[in-house]
Amino acid sequence: MESLLADKNYSGLEEVRRLYNASFPRDERIDFDRLIRLLSENRRMYVYHEDGKIIGMTYFFIHEDIAYMGYICVQEDLRNKGYGTKILKQCINKYEGYMIAIDIEEADERFSNCEERKRRREFYIRNGFESTGIFYNFFFVDYEILSHGGMIAKEEWQAPVEKHWGKVAKTARYR
Repeated sequence: MESLLADKNYSGLEEVRRLYNASFPRDERIDFDRLIRLLSENRRMYVYHEDGKIIGMTYFFIHEDIAYMGYICVQEDLRNKGYGTKILKQCINKYEGYMIAIDIEEADERFSNCEERKRRREFYIRNGFESTGIFYNFFFVDYEILSHGGMIAKEEWQAPVEKHWGKVAKTARYR
């Protein structure tokens, strides 16, 4: 599987847009056109290919020595076939020397899709991520922060989030 650092001229953007929109609930995603406009040295989108087919994508926000993986997704018909693990391993290798942080939906019994959230969390733990013990609510979604390559503190987490989201990041409520 190959990865490609995509830009606004990437020929498969419409397919990546469909993958992105199908993979994340509306309240957990940024408008795709905005994501593309924001691509830069510190905002990177990778598209993963195999045999000419788009497998998945990741979107990173880089802040100092933290690589915040804002999005990772795999084509629905290819999930549970090892592609997510392959993508994560490529990301870990690509960002060696960085602390990789990700926010995932909190896995708690009060949520109707708790089992799905638990499976997602277990996937990251199996792949070397650890819970930071940081939980927050942002745009009415409860998240847990996981990290790889070191333990991130709340203050360290807030810096890339504020840089990425801007003033609206001040509305996040930590507990």
